[in-house]
Amino acid sequence: MLREACDRLEALGVATDRGLMLLDLARAQLRAGEDATATIAQARDVLTNNGAFGWLPRADAIEAAGGKQ
Repeated sequence: MLREACDRLEALGVATDRGLMLLDLARAQLRAGEDATATIAQARDVLTNNGAFGWLPRADAIEAAGGKQ
């Protein structure tokens, strides 16, 4: 459901919200035991490309919690 929501936000052009939703998806993937590396990278790209640098520490924390650096 989160992946579908991310896709919908992209279609609406709400980029920063999409980046944050991708971080939520990454957290869910980690809880499910999945590799969230690609999702975190995608979130970083979206946030960086839109100047939302203040959210990057959240991506760092999620990445650290999953043991992926």
